[in-house]
Amino acid sequence: MTDEGPPLSLLWADPPQANRSVSSLYMVTCVPTSNEVSQLADTIVNDAAMLEAPKEGPNRPKLHWIDCTSGYPPLTKAIAEKLSVASSEDAAARRETVFTDCAVSGGPHGARAGVLTSMVGSQDPSLIDDQESGVRRLIDCWSGAPGGHVFGLGPVGSGHAVKSVNNALLAANLLMGSEAMVTLAKAGVDVEAALNAIDTSSGRTFVLQGRFPKNILTRKFDYGFDMAGLQKDVANALRLMEGEGIYNPMSELAMKLVNDALGTLGPEADHTEITLSTKLPAYISELIGTFFLVFTVGLNVSLKQANAPLSIGAILMVMIFAMGSVSGGHFNPSVTLGVALGNSCKFATADVPIYMLVQVLGGIAGAAMSYAMTDNKITVQPGDDFSAFKAFLAEMIFTMALAFVVLNVATSRDAGNHYFGLAIGFTVVSAAYAIGPISGCYLNPAVTLGVFAISFKKIKYVAVYLGAQLLGSALAALTFRVIRRSEIYDETRDEGA
Repeated sequence: MTDEGPPLSLLWADPPQANRSVSSLYMVTCVPTSNEVSQLADTIVNDAAMLEAPKEGPNRPKLHWIDCTSGYPPLTKAIAEKLSVASSEDAAARRETVFTDCAVSGGPHGARAGVLTSMVGSQDPSLIDDQESGVRRLIDCWSGAPGGHVFGLGPVGSGHAVKSVNNALLAANLLMGSEAMVTLAKAGVDVEAALNAIDTSSGRTFVLQGRFPKNILTRKFDYGFDMAGLQKDVANALRLMEGEGIYNPMSELAMKLVNDALGTLGPEADHTEITLSTKLPAYISELIGTFFLVFTVGLNVSLKQANAPLSIGAILMVMIFAMGSVSGGHFNPSVTLGVALGNSCKFATADVPIYMLVQVLGGIAGAAMSYAMTDNKITVQPGDDFSAFKAFLAEMIFTMALAFVVLNVATSRDAGNHYFGLAIGFTVVSAAYAIGPISGCYLNPAVTLGVFAISFKKIKYVAVYLGAQLLGSALAALTFRVIRRSEIYDETRDEGA
């Protein structure tokens, strides 16, 4: 049907070539994303035969398009509008199109049994309420058996909106449920008994009732809905929330965890396997990024490169661009601490010690590789004619600046572009030129500890530099919480909702 992209399958309930005189045609689609639906809509709009109307009949003939794709609501609305405009341009010769978004839920077993839940929006919502309409009768084919449900939700796009939010809630339930069940198991509680108790209490959820006892605790992980589908739906929900201006820290965290799981498990894994997911890719990313950062610092300092600040800032930028979407692109225990203290809704506090550990290990490896290549052991110490106290102040102030910039450009509500690596990298460049002669401008405990671990020189300055860097990150977090108070305490939640 299209020149590019995956092949599209569609079902004509009444094939147009054989039914030119039929007053209503019905088409059902279910394709990967709204992008393919949009391509198909373009094909239909540009093919006069597909919308050609019969020449006789008292009422204007219609094309009813039922789209069962889990789509992106704003694009669904745009597709419906595109079809309406095309069919209205030549009303005498073209059919009227009625677009219905019918997102379904219930898995393969529900589809086979005809008991799917259909979440439906339509350009003509009355078609869903009318049990005898052709659209409703078609939807009843997969949702009409006892146990199935059809919900008319309003105008076109409503079905896709509810489906995306539904699956965002599914992801959150799976993630929270897995943490809760592991906690209970480690506390010596019988998990099955706990689920039975919760099932009659206020924590009861459909996921705890169904997915956990049937697919997770049995270790089968065989529900039949893959990680790629879950990730797409959660992403659609997040985009919808952001488009409506909703403050959504929980959904953003769920999105990050779903992306982490997708990277670990692969797109074809059953979505229930998210309960097994680890954050190994994020930890490895922090290790690699910190290694390259400290390796670059070591080479520049050992070889006394005049443009060391530019080189160091550049490697930090590219590492953030390369792996920021995986781990957040901290590569610095001070940044990790600052983010955890300043905006914990964007970063799991439990990850702090592991992030710091792998960053320090990456720093030691980077310093060791630098020494192996240059045979020069660099030192962390104040510059000539500068006291330890002045070095402390310099490191504290600019570590605060670095962590503060990260908090604002990478974790705040209005952070949304992919250029924050530039701001962070240029902060390091600016700091290096400003305080390089005073303290060396390390700003990073992974650099400090990595260098000390390899050189064993000037050990007396370890506490000075580490103290300054950690205090600077704490001050950055405090400042961020003051100036971004509405984000931390969500004073505008009621207004946004």
